[in-house]
Amino acid sequence: MESGPESGDQSLIIRFRREPRDLPGAPPTWRGEVTDVMSRERFVFARPEDLLQFLADRLGTGILRTALARWTGRPR
Repeated sequence: MESGPESGDQSLIIRFRREPRDLPGAPPTWRGEVTDVMSRERFVFARPEDLLQFLADRLGTGILRTALARWTGRPR
């Protein structure tokens, strides 16, 4: 999923929000969204590893792949 401007620069906005649960006393659920500033493409996620996978695929950086592998226990 290599994309973005030819310069290689990308601007991404990452938002997190807490959503209350229907069950009394249950902790809220965290949700997130990544928006590409230039294309307005959106990616919605509920798990941190989904965010890391998106960023690793999108940016292709080794450090994100390493973080994802450590988080999920999967090899890079």
